[in-house]
Parts: sequence; structure tokens; C-alpha cells
Amino acid sequence: MPTAPRAASYTISGDTIRNIVDAIADGAVTASLKAKLRENEAEKVRLVACLDFLRASTKVVELHPASIDAYRTKIEELQLGLQSNNSMQMACEIRSLVTSIEVHPCAERGQVELS
Repeated sequence: MPTAPRAASYTISGDTIRNIVDAIADGAVTASLKAKLRENEAEKVRLVACLDFLRASTKVVELHPASIDAYRTKIEELQLGLQSNNSMQMACEIRSLVTSIEVHPCAERGQVELS
């Protein structure tokens, strides 16, 4: 969602545009008024794009509570395995947490990036 300064800026821009349009409708057409209208309309387009980006970037995927509990349990079991030095248990817990490993070659020979 927009931050308070951005939301206020959008409101001010919208009000300014309406005032300029009203002045033009009343017959006060000047070059500076037209220029100011163009500036405000461009600012409005920029702010709308900014708001759209913010809305799109704040969408959150909710996890099922059972999956969160299962993940916590796996982490606790991994911690126990690390404390007990039980390498077989640790390997099993890590395998249950990691679904895949992707290896990407880097520009430098012999270097890879893992994800």
C-alpha cells in the first residue's frame, strides 16, 4: 500500500489537476496553466504506476498452519541432530527440508552458483 507521503502527494496532484481544469473551464486559459496541467498529469501517471507497483509487490502467499508447524518440527529435529552429532539423523532432516538444488555455471571457469 502507499506510504502516507505518497498517498498525500497523489491527493494533492489530483486536487491540483481538478483546480486547473476548473480554471480552464471558466475561461482562464494560459500557457502556464496548460504547462502546469501537463506536469501534474505526468506526475499523476507516475504516482499511479508507483501505487500499482506497491500493490503488486505486497501480495503475500499465506502458508497453511500445518505446514508451518511441520517446518518448525523439522528444524527442531535438525537442531537435536546437530547437538547429538548424529550425522544420519541430520542428513535425513536436511533432505526433508531441501526439495531441490540448482547448480548454475558462473562466468568464471570452475565457479558455480547454487540456488
